[in-house]
Amino acid sequence: MAGTLYFDPVFEQLIRTLNGREEGFLDPIAQVRRQKKQLTRWMDLHQLPPIPIEFMVAISNPSTIIRTEPGNFAVPQRVAHIHQVPERIQTIRSTCSEEKMTLAELKKIGHYLIKYHTPSEINILKMYQITEDDLITGVHCPSCRAIPMNRTNGTWRCPSCGCKSKNAHVQALHDYFLLISPAITNEEFRKWTHLKSSKTAYKLLQNMNLPVSGNNRCRLYHQPTGFDK
Repeated sequence: MAGTLYFDPVFEQLIRTLNGREEGFLDPIAQVRRQKKQLTRWMDLHQLPPIPIEFMVAISNPSTIIRTEPGNFAVPQRVAHIHQVPERIQTIRSTCSEEKMTLAELKKIGHYLIKYHTPSEINILKMYQITEDDLITGVHCPSCRAIPMNRTNGTWRCPSCGCKSKNAHVQALHDYFLLISPAITNEEFRKWTHLKSSKTAYKLLQNMNLPVSGNNRCRLYHQPTGFDK
């Protein structure tokens, strides 16, 4: 975050000044403190051994100026530029020389964190106030990035640079899953990739071995695990 950041301790608010304009945000210190409490409650709920939990707010932009009121010691204690993070971690480690739990207990916590992890579902279009009609559909050329490519004789061809590809539609489907929905119909796939033939669309979707639900026109092809990586 660029500009000057002022941590307001009274209203627990972060105020950024950039190009003469002020903008308010939730106080990140209050946010991570709340996350610490949530993690503590979650561990209690699953009867996991209590551990000391430290938190810090890291500012990635080295040119960002950090300010607060005199006497507000929470900011210098909990906020640091990114280059200070390793030293802060080392300081925390030096104060925790005593072992708090066994390796088996650590592995148990790790197992529970993985088991109950739920990926965040973010509506990108809503976040940036974009509608589906605003999106440019079609298959991107993997060479020159022109859009759309044309499908003829089992091959995608770019009208701009002449590039040919057998599987350029895979990236297009990847984009659909990330932008629109984690599931797609044959009709939606044709509209997204500019395909005219439902039979061609069916073959391409089938060849990707996607999880499927429903039958015939109601058939949905779902985003597989790891497809968003």
